[in-house]
Amino acid sequence: MEGSTLEAMAQAVENSAVVLVCMSERYKQSPNCRTEAEYMFQLRKDYIPLMCQKRYRPDGWLGAILGAKLFFDFSGKYPYEKPLQVRYFFTVLINYKMW
Repeated sequence: MEGSTLEAMAQAVENSAVVLVCMSERYKQSPNCRTEAEYMFQLRKDYIPLMCQKRYRPDGWLGAILGAKLFFDFSGKYPYEKPLQVRYFFTVLINYKMW
């Protein structure tokens, strides 16, 4: 990647079939992540929310984007020795309408 960070983020969102949103407090506090997520939302891109922090409850702009969508919990709350959720997540990606 070269050039403007904003240009690179915009191109990544524009060229994506689906966007993975990795939700955490650090994600919410990042101006770049917010810009990218709001652009994704504006373009009405399909997205899959991933919870990446234990006991985190998205609020504010991130909560608004999440809305009532279900999310995949990758926060470590559930042990991955029983990878049912991971397997289901990849099944969703593999069977996504663009693939």
